[in-house]
Amino acid sequence: YEEAEQLYKVRALLESFSGQEMAEKGSLEDIAKLEAAAVAFDQAARGSDKTVLIEAKTRFYGCLMDGGGNMFVRQMLTLLHNRVTILRVTSMTQPGRLQHSLEEIKDIVAAIRDRNGPRAAAACRYHIEMASKTALEYLRKLPPSTEV
Repeated sequence: YEEAEQLYKVRALLESFSGQEMAEKGSLEDIAKLEAAAVAFDQAARGSDKTVLIEAKTRFYGCLMDGGGNMFVRQMLTLLHNRVTILRVTSMTQPGRLQHSLEEIKDIVAAIRDRNGPRAAAACRYHIEMASKTALEYLRKLPPSTEV
């Protein structure tokens, strides 16, 4: 539980930084790719295939990291994403969470499209905080010996 909590805190810091950087420095091409990835995530959310859903969300994050333009942030976030993949599935499949996630992604994209770095950072941070809350609540319900 504590490890997952720490991972989400670092992830929130790095993704908010990446979102702000993309809003302030990302190219129009980067923003178009992010928008397309958000649409693909929305379409995947309408289906029932969790693998397609995770792939679409991973693509969105990849566009966010690329648009942020910092290779070290990308490396660290990739490591964190790999560590929390199971929790990402768990979080997104909890009742009501997916719909909230879709709205949060739209807010991130809108802030980046508007070139509003502080708003993009806040939207990214909020998105990860909400995912963290859902995933950590799930972990708290597991028996102590269960590992995710």
